Amino acid sequence: MARKIRSMKGEEVDFDLLQIKSRLEKTEKPVDVKTREDFVHMKRKRRGNSKVSELISKRLEEEKPKKKNDTVEEQKVSSNADDISPEVKEPEPIEQEHKPKKKKRKIVKKDDK
Repeated sequence: MARKIRSMKGEEVDFDLLQIKSRLEKTEKPVDVKTREDFVHMKRKRRGNSKVSELISKRLEEEKPKKKNDTVEEQKVSSNADDISPEVKEPEPIEQEHKPKKKKRKIVKKDDK
């Protein structure tokens, strides 16, 4: 008999089915299945990912401090308003074209007499 219990969310949980699934996951796959999976994964694999991951790893290594005691120096930001140039431009008005409204068609019913 299957051990089915309702969870707190109200879903049925079958412990026998979970036990069978966990056993299947632990067993090794046959060689022909592994080769087929590898073939499919190689076909679906994107080629640009390896280059991107290499660039990211290089960038992270450059940014890391050399030693544990080394710290990254903080850049000081000047708070003087004179250093900042006021180059704020006013936005240009947007020209909108007004389309004439379409007239609704009148439905005329013909009497079939």
